[in-house]
This record gives sequence, C-alpha cells and structure tokens, in this order.
Amino acid sequence: KARKQGQLVVISSLAGKLGVPYRAPYSGSKHAITSLFDSIRAEVIEWFQSFSFCFSSLAQSDGVHVTTICPGYIRTNFDKNSITGSHGEVSGNTSESIQNGMAPEVFTKKALRAIYRKEKEILIPDKFGQSLFVLLRTLAPGIVFLGMRTFQKKINERIMMSDRAKKND
Repeated sequence: KARKQGQLVVISSLAGKLGVPYRAPYSGSKHAITSLFDSIRAEVIEWFQSFSFCFSSLAQSDGVHVTTICPGYIRTNFDKNSITGSHGEVSGNTSESIQNGMAPEVFTKKALRAIYRKEKEILIPDKFGQSLFVLLRTLAPGIVFLGMRTFQKKINERIMMSDRAKKND
C-alpha cells in the first residue's frame, strides 16, 4: 500500500488465443482467463478508485499493472496427470506436443522478463510460427480453420491407429 503500486500476473496459454482440437475445455478456460484479465486491465483503475476507502494507495493510473502470459507447450507432466474419460482415471500419457515443448527453464526466463518489464501481454511460443498463427487467426481466420481441420484429421488418424493396436493386443 505504501508504494502505491502493484502487479497482477496471470499464466494463460496460446490455446486461449486459438482453439486446439480435443482441448475445448482447456482452450475455453484459457480464453476466459485471458479475457477476464484484459477486462481487469481496462477496469483496474476505475475499480480501485471505486473502492478507494480500501485501496486508495493503488488508485494511481500508472501504479497498477496487469501482465498476461500466454505460453505454447511446455515440457511438464500436465497431460500425464490429467483426468480422462467418464471414470476420472489419470491419463498417464504425455502428448507429443508437450514432449516436444519448450523447456520449463526457457519459459521461466521469458516470463520473468515480461513480468519485470510490466508487459501487458506476451506470447511465448514453443515453436516458430505459433505467434504468427495467432496473428493470422485475427487477419484471415478461414485459413487457420482449414489448417486446424487438417491438424484434427491427423490426430483422428493417430487415435484410430492407437485404438486398433490396443484391440490387437
């Protein structure tokens, strides 16, 4: 309070900028958190001013910062520990996208730099072109949707091949 400043930081995902096949709940929740913090960023000064009896020290327009960080895939146990199916089993599997994602240390370094610089939003892709894909989604969504459909077909083929292999075992 005495410093009259603060920073809110949220970790979202590139999936919040561009829906990912078979990840609708995840993409939707990340889109929601990104939009929520966009709104908070726009309203934070007015909100703090309306509660000035509690937050008067933060009611300065240049004192409160909101940083939204949107990474691509990061090599973690996210998939491995996720719940699947209607019975709530733990997956135990890690997707190829996560296995080939960026190292956690790389993400951490980039995220900390964005926080230090008080950036409003930063995209931290794990692959070259992901940020461009997000921009293309804004400028030419039809092209992106066609690409996503192709990507989804490849995923469907892998799932079907995996299911056949399981049945043959």
